[in-house]
Amino acid sequence: MQHNIPLSVADHLSPIFKDIFNDSEISKAYSSASTKTTCILNGSLAPHFKSTLVEAMSSRPFAIAIDGSNDNGLEKMNPLTVRFFNERSSRVTTQFLDMCLTTGKNILYCFKTSTSYYHYRNKFWDCTVYF
Repeated sequence: MQHNIPLSVADHLSPIFKDIFNDSEISKAYSSASTKTTCILNGSLAPHFKSTLVEAMSSRPFAIAIDGSNDNGLEKMNPLTVRFFNERSSRVTTQFLDMCLTTGKNILYCFKTSTSYYHYRNKFWDCTVYF
């Protein structure tokens, strides 16, 4: 994400598109606020990009990083990111893999409870680089 714009901006796009493209039937029919946009991202785009990433992970070495974020006292959000050589761009890239919620557990617990681990556990450890 280049400019880190929140999904809530989608709540304002329908009226803006109607004003800017007032002669367009498409803009008049457009209606995708933050709720619908979130569903599109989580239900359609995320699974596609996640499976593409896991497929890339299964065929080359990669490193996993887990970072704990804000703690609300009950659960801690731990984003799992993967770093690997991307053959398409010929660069080492870092991509988001999964989000794990934990309550005082260790990092290995976080990784093993992620949905990605359970779905693709046979592919992970063969290529994992860890310290």
